[in-house]
Amino acid sequence: MPQATYIPLATITLSSTDSQIDFANIPNTYRDLVITSNMLTTADTVTGVIRFNGVTTSTYNAVQMYGLGSGSGASGSQSNQTSFSDIFGRTSPGFFQMQIFDYAQTDKHKSGLIRVDQAAYATYAAAVRWANTAAITSISIAPSGASWTNGATFSLFGIAG
Repeated sequence: MPQATYIPLATITLSSTDSQIDFANIPNTYRDLVITSNMLTTADTVTGVIRFNGVTTSTYNAVQMYGLGSGSGASGSQSNQTSFSDIFGRTSPGFFQMQIFDYAQTDKHKSGLIRVDQAAYATYAAAVRWANTAAITSISIAPSGASWTNGATFSLFGIAG
């Protein structure tokens, strides 16, 4: 079985604040996609918003859980949302990773995994599904009620293999 290879497709590093980052014109030549980020925002306890192809209809679903560094966590689900959300952004660096499976296939809904780790604040994980059969050609990520800040970095990889 061939080993998966991460192919860098794009990296965005902000030199000033921005309300949203966009990966556009994503080629359909890979099996999966992976996005990583340090998730730096202008405010703490920020919810992130992720959308595919600019779609804002109620087609985003998730099962998630998180644990807080200073207290208890929670788990739950979201159905028929207008974006994937509940992703933590902070003013201090953290780790965000989203893997999207079979993103270019047009015969199935898209599924993926999200993981966020913010030292001394929270660990978050989610299994997500976009109830749409369109190939993913663009991805936008925005912090709700804040902005991405100077030094925020986002990288997109295609997974071959």
